[in-house]
Amino acid sequence: MGEVLALIIFVGSGMGMLILIFPKIPLLRALPERGEKFPPFEQIKRKVRRNTFFSSFSLEKTLQKFLLRIKILSLKFENKISDWLSQLRERKKEQEEIDDYWEKIRKATKQKKKRFLKPR
Repeated sequence: MGEVLALIIFVGSGMGMLILIFPKIPLLRALPERGEKFPPFEQIKRKVRRNTFFSSFSLEKTLQKFLLRIKILSLKFENKISDWLSQLRERKKEQEEIDDYWEKIRKATKQKKKRFLKPR
């Protein structure tokens, strides 16, 4: 019983495919030969150019705008890095000044000790 049902579904689906494909055969014959076809990208490009919205679209302008935005972002990033570097240099300079301050205090206290320890 199951085999008969599967066979009926198989034959029915095959006939359905033939019904859908049979009317398309003349259209398929009317298509140009394989060598005459345009690449898919060119076909899409032509369809887009036919649209009035995209008729004034320029790939070069879009690429130029994109590259300009990348350039601006890189300049902003470079400026931010420069600020970070200057802040690090300032911190280093402040740290050196603090170290020098404590070193001066140590020297001053050593000199005072020597004065007090010198016999008169």
